[in-house]
Amino acid sequence: MFELYGKMIEKNVIVSYNYSASFSQMRRHKNNMKNRISCWILLAGTIILTGCATQKDFTNTTLEIHKDGTLEQYIAENFEKDYYDQAELQEMIESEISDFNLTEGSEKVQLKEVKMKEGMANPILTYQDASSYAGFNDVTFFFGTIAQAYENEVDLNITLQSVKEDAQIEKEDVLQMGDSYILITEESMNIDTFHAIDYYSNNVTLNGKKEATITTQDGELAYIIFK
Repeated sequence: MFELYGKMIEKNVIVSYNYSASFSQMRRHKNNMKNRISCWILLAGTIILTGCATQKDFTNTTLEIHKDGTLEQYIAENFEKDYYDQAELQEMIESEISDFNLTEGSEKVQLKEVKMKEGMANPILTYQDASSYAGFNDVTFFFGTIAQAYENEVDLNITLQSVKEDAQIEKEDVLQMGDSYILITEESMNIDTFHAIDYYSNNVTLNGKKEATITTQDGELAYIIFK
């Protein structure tokens, strides 16, 4: 059983954030933010339109990882209705965030804005750290150095593909890269990293040096390593 332990270990500028829940527990609800927003749009027929606070335009849900450990999630959701009430959707999202932050004791998740363009609803959420992302979305999610993953007993018995050469690496090789960062997730989505990707699992497709698409199914995990 894969477990992420609820202990935070600080090293350099990055903190290894771990969500304390077992593999089976974390898959119990599958009630992540993208699914909740999809339900909200269907139930309320609503959307809010804000100014151009960001220049990013995503047609697929994307998680952007920043070097300071913060995360920015661009959710892409289709909609077809002709009329959308601004206030109602905003209230739903902010209420969900408020409840989570109240439980955590600080503002770990924030709604940055919601954009509407060409039949897509794009709520943009920011997360203080990987633990906040895992807790709010109720998913298996780890981001930190490989050394931190090992110290927290994360299972690194994996086989990954090298970006630079036609070769694979396994656990023994991974453990030699203690200062490199590793992302582990069960979610299907696009990922933008702050450094070029070096290794990835077979359910990851590279879209560029720092961009990738993760496609998981049946509870499998995806792995990405970069410096």
